[in-house]
Amino acid sequence: MISQGHRFHGHNSLSLVYRKGQTVSANQVSLKYLPIKPEKPYRLAVVVSRKVDKSAVVRNKIRRKIYEAVRIREPKLNKNADIVISVHNKHVATMKSSELDELLNELLTKSALIDQ
Repeated sequence: MISQGHRFHGHNSLSLVYRKGQTVSANQVSLKYLPIKPEKPYRLAVVVSRKVDKSAVVRNKIRRKIYEAVRIREPKLNKNADIVISVHNKHVATMKSSELDELLNELLTKSALIDQ
């Protein structure tokens, strides 16, 4: 899990990223990001709708998997962006960690949020 300082707080923060952010999509996940001041730490939110799965257990499992995958990439992550990852398919819950890693690497590389 990522630290408390890297999480979003409040609905207004998300709405700003949704309105002004840039989007990068894959087949099951999309990433929206908005550059922020360099001295501020990055913030991350993972959004999993009830349309993906009715069970809160499954939605939270997806959220935890993505938070952990991003936490592992934290040293390579550019620290100056607000990031919102939206999940559109419940198959992310049953993905192997290597497949999820490839998917997140693809999204983060397309958005230039990680240094390769």
